[in-house]
Amino acid sequence: MIEIKIFKLRFKTPLHIGADSTLKEKVDTIIHSDTLYSALYDLAVRARSKIKDAISRREILLTSAFPYYEDGSEKIFFLPKPIFNFKIYGYDPKWDFELGKKLKKLTFVPSTWLESSDFIKEFLKNEISKKPDYLRETYAIDILPRVFVDRVTSSSNFYRMAQVFFHKGGLYFGVKFLSDGLEDEFRGLLKLLGDEGIGGRRSTGSGAFEFEEDKLVIKVPQGANFYLLLSLAVPSEDEMDNILKESSYELILRRGWFLLNTGHSLRRKSIWMFKEGSVLRKEIKGCAIDVTPDTLSEYVHAANSEVYKFAYAFTIPVGLSHE
Repeated sequence: MIEIKIFKLRFKTPLHIGADSTLKEKVDTIIHSDTLYSALYDLAVRARSKIKDAISRREILLTSAFPYYEDGSEKIFFLPKPIFNFKIYGYDPKWDFELGKKLKKLTFVPSTWLESSDFIKEFLKNEISKKPDYLRETYAIDILPRVFVDRVTSSSNFYRMAQVFFHKGGLYFGVKFLSDGLEDEFRGLLKLLGDEGIGGRRSTGSGAFEFEEDKLVIKVPQGANFYLLLSLAVPSEDEMDNILKESSYELILRRGWFLLNTGHSLRRKSIWMFKEGSVLRKEIKGCAIDVTPDTLSEYVHAANSEVYKFAYAFTIPVGLSHE
């Protein structure tokens, strides 16, 4: 049995987490782990919190933030759908196509489904069409019209901005503290982050939240033989050997901008990461990746600075054998 400490985020305002797209009407319905790390790390630097050093030393592990449904005493915690390669797991190709179509429609699955010794069998017994669509009651995406006015020419441009609104539930993320004495300071920092907001459009009040602590309990099936990734991750150099053998995974390109104390914005180097839901044959720890842009040295005040993406792995064992 696995018991994961979680923080449930109840959003007081809409959330805007930009997807990897130039279109503002494209948004993510989760907060990726590297975004959580960056938001907490940046706040820890400004607040002079010891959480900054704890993150750098890999003493705090975070999952990405996934949806949860809550209505009275009923709670459902969703996890990313495991990514499958049917040939690896030995399933009959005659019905792989039909099963694949059904699985393709899923983005998240209830955490209880992973307690089966064979997740795919559990999926076949609990087709999503036979259950209430709790995700529809958890959040909705609304696309709002906006107008941009040029400060110099006063010309206006119309665009659309998507935001996620939460109703019955919100997002939650798991935490592992690998050193003692961090929990109280982490709570304080998370409260500050909730007041400041996370994601885009914070200047207009988006992304503000309150949090509540809870736990996610998963009964690990006997003979669990794979590891489900609940965060973005990049294996360290000594973990690369045979990492792809018998693993099923997707890669996600992470890129973006960061702000210097001088007021300049620079684009950090892009990095490919294992996506949440990747199923790995062996457990990994992950690492921090240097994404410092080459042009950073041109700025005197930032000449000795470095920019990192925290790509630590948060995994849980799952059963994907098929006899």
